[in-house]
Amino acid sequence: MEKKKVVLGLIGAGRIGKMHGENILAHVPNAFLKSVADPKLDESWAERVGIPERLNPSGVDYEWLLQ
Repeated sequence: MEKKKVVLGLIGAGRIGKMHGENILAHVPNAFLKSVADPKLDESWAERVGIPERLNPSGVDYEWLLQ
């Protein structure tokens, strides 16, 4: 049986959001953080954990993450 990839988007990547993102990647089998949205995004962190889509809006639009 093939395991499906769990594709997620992260809204908010401050101190706690980063911890949640890293815990998801470390403990959820087949997890893939596809995107992150945060008005003060730490681009180096997003690059390091391998998040390909990033949004740095003045107001975070969750609908962008769902596409």
